[in-house]
Amino acid sequence: MSSLWQRMGWDRFESTNADMRTPQLDGLRGLAILAVVLHHAQFHPPHFLDWGPFGVRLFFVLSAYLITQSLWRIGDSVAIKKTSYLRQLKEFHLRRFARVLPAYLAALFFGVMVGMEDVRSSLYWHLGFLSNVNFAMLGWFPASTGHFWSLAVQEQFYMIWPFVLLVVPFRWFPWVAVGLMGLGYAFRVWCFKAEIPNFWCWLMLPGWLDAFAMGGLLAWVKKKHGLPAPPLGAVSFLLGLTSVAGLWFLNRGIRFYPFASWVAAMPDVIESAVAVFLIWISVAGIQGPFGVVLNFQPLRFLGRISYGIFIYHLIVFHFLEAWLSHQGIDRDTRPLAVAACMLAVTVPLSVLSWHLLENPILRAVKTKWLAPCSAYPVKK
Repeated sequence: MSSLWQRMGWDRFESTNADMRTPQLDGLRGLAILAVVLHHAQFHPPHFLDWGPFGVRLFFVLSAYLITQSLWRIGDSVAIKKTSYLRQLKEFHLRRFARVLPAYLAALFFGVMVGMEDVRSSLYWHLGFLSNVNFAMLGWFPASTGHFWSLAVQEQFYMIWPFVLLVVPFRWFPWVAVGLMGLGYAFRVWCFKAEIPNFWCWLMLPGWLDAFAMGGLLAWVKKKHGLPAPPLGAVSFLLGLTSVAGLWFLNRGIRFYPFASWVAAMPDVIESAVAVFLIWISVAGIQGPFGVVLNFQPLRFLGRISYGIFIYHLIVFHFLEAWLSHQGIDRDTRPLAVAACMLAVTVPLSVLSWHLLENPILRAVKTKWLAPCSAYPVKK
């Protein structure tokens, strides 16, 4: 499989920065984006097995874990090279925008040009990364752009997080992370008690603070102590799997049955803890059946282009929907077929987007506009 993969040229998507992107993390991204696409295709297993929304939380925790490491690398670089932190921070945001904006703006531009009402009616909200606020005010998700709320939450976090790490000493960070986790939990409890609509609780940044804080805390543990390799024995694997499954079913049970507000706010904490566990075993290099799944080359490939798939998949469905309906395929009766058709178009589109748009712009920004930085190698 590996040699075939190389002959096909897909290995070019491998990162030159092994510490920031491990093969199994790519596999985890692949699972997360599949969960999102299946959920948007309205593939909804019974409540206890519906893993779609968990894909978003996994992306949030993973993003916080990786970005926190990047920001601490910047801090280390400033200390060694005696450069300005603000200059390094400016370069961090330029890199971030160079990664996020090309595909995102291309999708918005296309939507405006072809007259997609979901894009045109909320364009300025999308451009300001305030889609989550717009959707909360509307009280519903637009069909073609409803997924942009999570990108907005993520970018809002990225605007705040560097200043948190700048102000908070490294040794105090765990206490701050725990405080943010408590703040996120308290926000959800308040929403339940005040009977705030679920959209506001789900879509606002404060409701996700515990997920981002847990990702940052995992990064702190890795920098301070290193992440120990998980036990490799069959018994240890089964115990770990049983523990995660137990947490998952507990979480699902709480989420879908009425409880007091302080209990009803717990599922998000449990899901974030499960995401932390999955990231830990992926970074450490889990062996066994789950490791085989995470190392599966096509799944890792999906993880490498997961951002493009995320940006484009609902816009693709907007144009596929009429044709699929004519073929007797709709999300109510054949969601898996819908998801397969979405991926069949979105994956090649994402590959083209990466080669022709995203990577050229990213390389240009890194090589022409930014000072060299060993933490951000340029992909050849």
